[in-house]
Amino acid sequence: MVHIDSEKLQSELNSVQSEFDTWADGLEAGLQNLSREYKDKIQEGTARISVLRQERDEVQQQAAALREKLSAEHSECEALQNELEAIHLQETALPKRLRELRERVEGLRSALGREQQASSLLGTRQEESLSSLRRATSLYRLHLGLSFQHTEGGELRVALTDIDHSCPEREHSFCVRVLEDNSYQVTQADPEPPGMADLVAELNATNDFSWFVRRFRKACVGLAAPTADA
Repeated sequence: MVHIDSEKLQSELNSVQSEFDTWADGLEAGLQNLSREYKDKIQEGTARISVLRQERDEVQQQAAALREKLSAEHSECEALQNELEAIHLQETALPKRLRELRERVEGLRSALGREQQASSLLGTRQEESLSSLRRATSLYRLHLGLSFQHTEGGELRVALTDIDHSCPEREHSFCVRVLEDNSYQVTQADPEPPGMADLVAELNATNDFSWFVRRFRKACVGLAAPTADA
């Protein structure tokens, strides 16, 4: 019969158990370390993924902003190109426009010269008409008691006396001016005899100022006659 030393066996079992426990503890510790490292890696990876996502979003935003900027620059480039083309067209048309402006200026100068010449001729004719009036009044001054006065408005005031026998010094007068068309205009008559408008029309038809003065005197004599008879 084999004798088994239970104490020795127990001692060996305890030794094996101790080694196993040590190995198991080491394995568990290693697994825990691996677990912690894994968790750390997961956390680190998660954080890295979050950072990468944020960077991706920023890059996408920058890309969108860049696309928008490029689009705006493209539009600006097209606008500048159109402006350059318009400037080129203006430069092409500029010589023609300058010629047109020169021709217009020359036309205006010619028209101005003609107007100045016409104005000069008109002024000469007006001066001649006034001179004729002055000569006519000088001829009749002594015979008809005639006097004249030039007013500030360029009119000629003609005054006649020796018409009313009851008051020979009383003046009968009228004011006349020469218009731009060389026609006569009587602006005032004191007193105004009947048919004055017809006398002025006849004066403009005949241009005979001395006749007009005689007819005006005759009409004024007719006005004074009833007073003298009374």
